[in-house]
Amino acid sequence: MGKLITLPMQFNDKEYYLLIQPKKSPEWTDYNVLAITEDLQSKVYGRYIFREKFNSVYLISGAIEENGQPGLSEQINLTLHQYISSERNSQNK
Repeated sequence: MGKLITLPMQFNDKEYYLLIQPKKSPEWTDYNVLAITEDLQSKVYGRYIFREKFNSVYLISGAIEENGQPGLSEQINLTLHQYISSERNSQNK
């Protein structure tokens, strides 16, 4: 297993932690959401893969109906986008 990233995320007025495995290719990076804090883990595990390409992050694999958690994929996307932006900014300094 390669590098793992742990990111804090706010969702429904609670703080959760995402465990993400990035997989780089020459043209993009996929971010596989492996786990999240216990009460959302069964709703997320193995269901969400986000792709970063051309400075955008978007969902390429995930549960459409959000498994009873509307807005979850959007919040994961926002958290990833913020992480990627901060990483890019720190590399450009």
